[in-house]
Amino acid sequence: MSENQSLKEKTAKGLFWGGFSNGIQQLLTLVFGIFLGRLLTPSDYGMVGMLSIFSLIASSIQESGFTAALVTRKEVTHKDYNAVFWFNISISLCLYLVLFLCAPLIADFYKTPELKSLARYAFTGFVIASLGISHSAYLQRNLMIKQRSLSMVIGVTISGIAGVTLAYLGFSYWGYATQGIVYVAVNTACNLVLFKLAAYVRIQSRSYKTDVRIQWKTFNYQYLQSHQQQSVFRDTWVSSTPKRK
Repeated sequence: MSENQSLKEKTAKGLFWGGFSNGIQQLLTLVFGIFLGRLLTPSDYGMVGMLSIFSLIASSIQESGFTAALVTRKEVTHKDYNAVFWFNISISLCLYLVLFLCAPLIADFYKTPELKSLARYAFTGFVIASLGISHSAYLQRNLMIKQRSLSMVIGVTISGIAGVTLAYLGFSYWGYATQGIVYVAVNTACNLVLFKLAAYVRIQSRSYKTDVRIQWKTFNYQYLQSHQQQSVFRDTWVSSTPKRK
């Protein structure tokens, strides 16, 4: 009876903090979005939007469904979290190296030379995010919704301030790209520092064998989401960019 009661209390608190966090984040996003909308042009949004498809696909490969696997598995040990932690870091560095080298090709494809340096800068976001995937899975599995909510609210607040400040100082799309990186960095730092779920230094390759079906389904779902978001950004870019004569 006590276990059921504890689960009900955790669920009720999780629903409360989840709803409260979503409301605060939506409000903050609206406020910062209004300021950014006055400071940035549609072309600035389009510059970052053109790179979103690469970041989202890389993030999907990086995560590979391990979060879902850790959350849904019946039993999970610290070795499992450790294996996912090191796997995410290693695959993220490899993906970043590939995208770093492909940045000139991306710029040539979109016929926008400025994308070369912007891409190499913006792609650092998913490398930073790799440090907190196993920690996020731990929080989800243990219904620590309050902690996750606080991390996201802090991340939205600090990143929004950074983005608006840089945009006001004239950094245009660089400020918008920095906003996303700062959000990931702050959210990851909160998971690492505030909740102190440290990964083992020892690598356990055996723990990489998680549920492959869950990983594959999760990857397909994330890829479809990234494709849809890229279509929206592409339409925004095309409609806001003047035609060249």
